[in-house]
Amino acid sequence: MITVSNKKHWLEEQKENHGSKNALIYNKSVLTFSELFQQSNIISSSLIQKGIKPGDKIGLLFNHSAEFIIALNALWFAGSIPVLINTRNRAEEIANQLEFTETKIIITDEPNYDKSIAINSSRVFRLSELISDKQNIISNVPFDLDNIAVMLFTSGSTNKPKAVTHTFNNLYQSVLLINNISKLTTDDIWLASLPFYHIGGLMILVRALVTGSTIALPETTNYIQIKEAINKYNPSHVSMVSTTLKQLLDEDTLPNTNLKFVYLGGGHLDPLLCERAIKNGFPLTKVYGSTETCSMIVALSKDDFLSKPNSVGKPIGDTIVKIVSETGEFSEPYKTGEIIISCKTVMKEYYKNAEETERKIKNGYYYTGDFGWIDKDGYLYIDLRREDLIVTGGENVNPKEIEQFIVQLPSVTDTYVFGEPDDKWGQIVCAAVVTNHQINENELKEQLKNMLANYKVPKKIYFIDRIPRNELGKVEKQILIASLH
Repeated sequence: MITVSNKKHWLEEQKENHGSKNALIYNKSVLTFSELFQQSNIISSSLIQKGIKPGDKIGLLFNHSAEFIIALNALWFAGSIPVLINTRNRAEEIANQLEFTETKIIITDEPNYDKSIAINSSRVFRLSELISDKQNIISNVPFDLDNIAVMLFTSGSTNKPKAVTHTFNNLYQSVLLINNISKLTTDDIWLASLPFYHIGGLMILVRALVTGSTIALPETTNYIQIKEAINKYNPSHVSMVSTTLKQLLDEDTLPNTNLKFVYLGGGHLDPLLCERAIKNGFPLTKVYGSTETCSMIVALSKDDFLSKPNSVGKPIGDTIVKIVSETGEFSEPYKTGEIIISCKTVMKEYYKNAEETERKIKNGYYYTGDFGWIDKDGYLYIDLRREDLIVTGGENVNPKEIEQFIVQLPSVTDTYVFGEPDDKWGQIVCAAVVTNHQINENELKEQLKNMLANYKVPKKIYFIDRIPRNELGKVEKQILIASLH
């Protein structure tokens, strides 16, 4: 149920509509919509006093906390643009991002203060300092759906991160989309199970704001805290990545009683893991989307999973998904090509990158860079990203196909397959492998020769302790490859 009119800021509307209702529950604390509005307004007033103007870009560097939610709404009240910063990034990376986006100041919490000072010593404010100002200047910045609501960075799993800008309408339309499959209500409890600096985590907050429902906030987004929060808050909606779901299943965890939806996305989704979760009673919905599409735009229900286990689902609502060939023509069912998307949630632009924006958004479609196909019933299947395709000796090799065979080996617990430049072959197939007992490279290759064509068998195998992944379950390719050489 959508409970805002978009005539005012969403939190302001919820303060008027559901002021005494719990907006946020965390640790042993509760904030109602009225209390959240009041605290956010104090911060907004303080920022205005310090000269912050509409359109100014403000960096947010926070741990997973209520402070982030307060600061985010405060910036929206002031008409400024939040630039969401990944706390895992090094100070140098953050400094480059903030310089590129022309960020005016950084607002942070106590745990990240020293890092913030190292980045920009003269323009850093603790949120606690802004709260203590106790100003009472009501912002007169009108709410406009077409204004930029947020700037955040792509995960950078393949290339350097890009700054994505989303309008308030992008965020709002994303909530309308999920309402098509989830029938949202004000009684819902959303577990804030993903980092807020990723689009998946941010949209959890936005859905609660737009529907007047409650956010349950774990102390961190690691597995232990997520499990504890599920037991403590009994949420109705939980977003997960595969690693979290697998850990729950490995510990024989049963779904909590109030659970309506588990949205599973990010990285490769193993059909066997999904089947196991559904058999254990988890109301699983596989989802597909990206930072640029403002989270999920394709979904597969648990009922559809039974007949289409390898699909990521059908387009949600009025989303249009098509497959195009390399010549730009629409492809027939079952024919692989690039996935393109037409949807009201697609980003406004890549900030200060008109060339990349024009390359990715053409003729009303967003070109994802993902390869896949659609069956006769309209279900989408993902093959790989264009950048991940390995061309060795003139042969196209899908690394995901090879990974599926490698992880079937009893000695292997995890793997990532990629290409390396080679003078003779152009590229060679390589695999990073995590094993559970001793096995050498030749033994592994011999086993794979019985399963794969010779040109698909990895020429190099790297044995490592773990595959680095970000919080969304995506392999951090650059970090992995750098660690191998």
